[in-house]
Amino acid sequence: CAEKGVSICICPESNMFLIGKTIDVEACRKHGVNLVIGTDSTMSGSTNILTEIRRFKELFPQVPDAEIFDMITGKARRAMMLDSSYGTLAEESPHLLLMAPHRADPYQNLLYSDMHDIELLVYNGTPIYGNAAFLNHFEHNTADYFFFNHHNQQRFVIGHPEAITAEIDAALGYHKELPYLPY
Repeated sequence: CAEKGVSICICPESNMFLIGKTIDVEACRKHGVNLVIGTDSTMSGSTNILTEIRRFKELFPQVPDAEIFDMITGKARRAMMLDSSYGTLAEESPHLLLMAPHRADPYQNLLYSDMHDIELLVYNGTPIYGNAAFLNHFEHNTADYFFFNHHNQQRFVIGHPEAITAEIDAALGYHKELPYLPY
């Protein structure tokens, strides 16, 4: 795989649930395979990438935290053949993930974070998720956002997922809990 430039995506939660094991991470590391961490279906895996990161660290504690960070940033950018504005920390980047600081080490902070720790997520200069107080720093149309309370904070998400969940509930005749939605 390394010789041919193939990237491999590991979804450890799903792999363990479905088959009870996952790829030989040490062999991939030894041979220089572009190994990335991803998510699979919530039916067989976790609810988000943050859960997959924690599961990966649990299964492979020997992998340095900085390398895990690279697996979800730089290596993921290469695997998806995205331009250099992705997967890097650069002042001119139009993308930003701002996490609540719970640990002094930034890699540790990310490894042990969850959805409620995301303070702000910006994509192409547009805020798409986070603490509602951050929207005051951006030009925005309030009607484009859904606001909700989560972990005692007013949060926002771009779009209107509540309309979609209302349609699902109406079709089912009951409220369907969707674990990946934080409201």
